[in-house]
Amino acid sequence: MKILVIDTDSERVRSLKTLESESHLVQTFGTWSEARPFLDQVTFQILVLGPEQISGKAVTAISEWRKSLGEKPSPWVVALGPRQDTPTGIDHFLQMPIDEKTVSALPGLAAVPPEPDAIDYPAALEICDGDEDLLREIADIYLADGPQRMERLIRAKDDSNWEDVQEAAHLIKGSALNLSAETLRIAAGNLERAGKAGNQAHILFWYEQVVYEFQRLESRLRGRLGGPAASL
Repeated sequence: MKILVIDTDSERVRSLKTLESESHLVQTFGTWSEARPFLDQVTFQILVLGPEQISGKAVTAISEWRKSLGEKPSPWVVALGPRQDTPTGIDHFLQMPIDEKTVSALPGLAAVPPEPDAIDYPAALEICDGDEDLLREIADIYLADGPQRMERLIRAKDDSNWEDVQEAAHLIKGSALNLSAETLRIAAGNLERAGKAGNQAHILFWYEQVVYEFQRLESRLRGRLGGPAASL
């Protein structure tokens, strides 16, 4: 599950980050304006707002953005702080102080719609002209080569080598395309463009998305395949 936090308090952010131990992705921004460019490109299941974001123009902007989604899935919006009258768009108020126990019981963790499947099996099979053996071979290659490509990406990010980040993301995007892993393909494509532009803030954001989606796809394949791709 993907969770976006907009808050400036380091202690609250630290508590929310504990959700990553439960295989959730928690990404944080200090202000709505910093987070806004990413909200139309990524589907987050939960949006957590710090106290500064639930008053005045900030909460109005968030409310208007949520209404603009129309029929698109909307995240479960949780505000940190005492309940108050706000424009439409806040689903739950979480009292402070928050700790790991209250975070683990965060409303919406069990109630929000599930994430899209990491692999679109019918689409992947169609790419292979209905050849299940070929699809299994592609899955085997992914499980064998994918970790090496991720290691290259991690090294490039740690070394601030944005050109190599671009190249590693390009390879990961190709692997995702072959398996119809749409969420990984999108994240890797955005990371590739960020690497080409040398935009560090975007690189770090999309890097986290790629790592999360890569692990989700790998887990999905190994869960169904039991290791080498015996069957999908």
